[in-house]
Amino acid sequence: RPMTQRMIQVRKQIRKQYCESQINVYRTKTLFTDLLFLNLELSFLQDDFYTVPDIHIELDGILNRMYQYLPDAFQLRSSEETMYLVQRIMFQVDDWLSEDMLNEYYHIPRHIYEALSNLTLEDLKRTDAAQTDGHRDEEE
Repeated sequence: RPMTQRMIQVRKQIRKQYCESQINVYRTKTLFTDLLFLNLELSFLQDDFYTVPDIHIELDGILNRMYQYLPDAFQLRSSEETMYLVQRIMFQVDDWLSEDMLNEYYHIPRHIYEALSNLTLEDLKRTDAAQTDGHRDEEE
């Protein structure tokens, strides 16, 4: 479908612009985990695995090896092959990543999770009367 192709290109271009702007933001904040995943996404959007991003000196070797097999993504024929490629990426970066490096916008922030984890179902149940009849019990 001719119209679909054009819309996919527009969407891809907008996403590339977003990634590039986020990379600039995270580079100034030195959030290396976010930079890693944003650069991976940008590489796929641009179909460019020849330009290895410079993120952190500890990641240079990992990224150089990773960018050699990332073009395999265009040869994938099954979900299983996709899973193996993703696992290969994760095995490369897993030792370098630590939980505290991940941005907490994408999951429940730790302090909220810890506060809720000690609560039981009884603690979470409503204890006040429900105001479902449309009348207030206040004196007039």
